[in-house]
Amino acid sequence: EDCDCLAALSFSKLSFSISSLSDDGLKYVLTLIKSREKITRKYAATALRNLSASSAEKDAFFKLGIPELMTEVLSDKEKDLDVLSASTLSLLSCSNCITDRFLDSGILHTVIRSISSATVELKSQIAAIFANLSEHLECRPIMISHAVVKAIDTLSAVDHGDTLQDCARALANLSSDEKA
Repeated sequence: EDCDCLAALSFSKLSFSISSLSDDGLKYVLTLIKSREKITRKYAATALRNLSASSAEKDAFFKLGIPELMTEVLSDKEKDLDVLSASTLSLLSCSNCITDRFLDSGILHTVIRSISSATVELKSQIAAIFANLSEHLECRPIMISHAVVKAIDTLSAVDHGDTLQDCARALANLSSDEKA
């Protein structure tokens, strides 16, 4: 029953927002991402990605600790879930809320560690995370101190248009920082 509900939410063409779910409903999706069943985890991760893409209410994701949860899922290096969790992080990294707990979240450390074994699709999501984070002035010095430029150099070897564009955007933003 849980999988059917999540599948409907994950694959729906309707525009959902985080307010479409009650707090308990969203918290339930968060518990399902830790399920023993791989398909349940995949549907839960897909639902969170879709909700983060369609919701203008990004602060609710941060209040519920979703970036930290997605960072944890990404660090588990589970095939299929890594791209979904990175995609959710990419979508949430556009929000100004990311700067509030950016250093504590572990996002940079986990994302950088993921590059060496990443697929092209995951590398594309990582480049998008770097590009989005580099849009926030508060994040730039932290990114520079965490060797993101070296990580971007590694990503730029990928022959994929979106990845290269995001790498270029991140480098442009980081190089415009006064402390660069």
